[in-house]
Amino acid sequence: MQAKKMGGRRKKVTEKVLEEMKNLREAGASQKEIADKLNLSYVTVSRYLGGAGFFEKVKRKMGLG
Repeated sequence: MQAKKMGGRRKKVTEKVLEEMKNLREAGASQKEIADKLNLSYVTVSRYLGGAGFFEKVKRKMGLG
């Protein structure tokens, strides 16, 4: 029996992009400025920056912390 391949879409936001997003936000950049600089959609950025403690949840989900 063969192992199943992981399906689904590849993550657009890597650990490196996530850290850059966090640094830009802490430096005072708006979500639109972050989206433009990182070549992401505004919606993607707002999802990652939307909730308190969201970075910690994302890192845990990605197995980074």
